[in-house]
Amino acid sequence: MLVVCRPVNEDAAALLTLAMWPDPARTRAALDRYASDPELQVWGWQVERRTVCAAGLRVKGQSAEILHIGTRANSRQKGHARNLLLAAAERLNLSRLDAETDDGAVEFYRRAGFGIRETAGQGGTIRYHC
Repeated sequence: MLVVCRPVNEDAAALLTLAMWPDPARTRAALDRYASDPELQVWGWQVERRTVCAAGLRVKGQSAEILHIGTRANSRQKGHARNLLLAAAERLNLSRLDAETDDGAVEFYRRAGFGIRETAGQGGTIRYHC
């Protein structure tokens, strides 16, 4: 079941943190932006009243960018993240949903039906626009 997480609750914050930097100060700053920036929204996917997946989106009109998405370890590979993104896109009436990712998550986006374009990241790393 899709839920909006405003304010960002402890469960959603812990899940978003899975997709953030290992630097606690940067993580805290990113979580604080979800509370203060009106373009940023956090959506969660609940199973049996427990949030198993959360996604942070930057929403502008009918477009959104996925900034962070995290799923509990024991809930991965069950379609929850895909369901969350599809339901949020429908609820927000989005015509476009974008993400930038790395090798570790590009297959998730491919399986979820996103088009993938490889691009160069900082320091010669490979990034993907989805």
